[in-house]
Amino acid sequence: MKFKKIFLFFISTILGLIFVIYLLKRADLKKILKILSLLSWWQILLIFLISILNLLLIIKKWQILTKPYNYKNKIKNLVPAILGEQAISYLTPIMYVGGEGFKAYLIKKNENKSFVETFGLVIVDRIAEGIALLFFLIIGGIISLLNGLYFFGSFLLFFSFLIIILIITVSHLPNFFSWLIRFFKFHRFLNEEIDQQKNLQEKIDREINIIKNFPKQEKKYFLLDIVISFFSIILLCSQIYFLMFFWGYKLNLFEIYLIRSFILLAGLVPTPGSVGGFEGAVVFVFNLLNFNLEHAFSFILVIRFIQLILVLLGLLFLVPYLGRIIVFLFFKNNEDMIKY
Repeated sequence: MKFKKIFLFFISTILGLIFVIYLLKRADLKKILKILSLLSWWQILLIFLISILNLLLIIKKWQILTKPYNYKNKIKNLVPAILGEQAISYLTPIMYVGGEGFKAYLIKKNENKSFVETFGLVIVDRIAEGIALLFFLIIGGIISLLNGLYFFGSFLLFFSFLIIILIITVSHLPNFFSWLIRFFKFHRFLNEEIDQQKNLQEKIDREINIIKNFPKQEKKYFLLDIVISFFSIILLCSQIYFLMFFWGYKLNLFEIYLIRSFILLAGLVPTPGSVGGFEGAVVFVFNLLNFNLEHAFSFILVIRFIQLILVLLGLLFLVPYLGRIIVFLFFKNNEDMIKY
């Protein structure tokens, strides 16, 4: 077992919690409770239903993406796979990645498909989400410039175009995708393929072919995935609008974008669930928009409450596979995982 991984997991969590407590001590708890009491149960339910609608969008785009491969895609099978993926990703150091292997494993198991093919499609779906996010950042950069935030807008545009140029440049390098799969340790999951006769590099090559060829051969489905991924981001922006509206504030598009952008960037903070990073980002952007600390923490508590419900649901689906997941995350050798 990798002691370093476990140690870093707990240390990062503790440091994140210390930072949250530090911020919370500066706020007035009574004011926070008063702000929260302004929300009725039906308003909280509406905010939660937006997350459920977003889940349905994720399911729909997976169904569209896998249509050329004749996946059955029954909702009863996809819900555990997607919620399980989100729960694992939420609990890993970077909130947006980590659960892809479990999603591919569970879908492959229910569909009786090749793991390499399913995992390749999961990565293609992630790429589509990344492209949608880049569009979101570019649009936000333009809006920021129009609203006079020249530094922030320039940073977003520079950052977005830098990523695009970097991707275009390195994607043409020999063995880039092979290196990328190994860098993110995705190759560990490929050892779970039923056919143990084939070597790891051959599986990686098959994986790369799916990732590289899908956008070319299935342009319509790939573009639809990008569009739906973009609408997913917009849908979560509406969650911000309605929550603040219920507290008596009508945010404009720029304010909504700013809050959502900082939340997205907070997901890169290397702590489970972005503990500390998420809270710090929300407090910072709320202060930037002239909202007080109590409103920031009220917002944080509502969003964290919804996240907690979804993560707990995901963990319930993970219970039968908990041992396998622990081995994936913490055991040193691929041989150990295969034996398990």
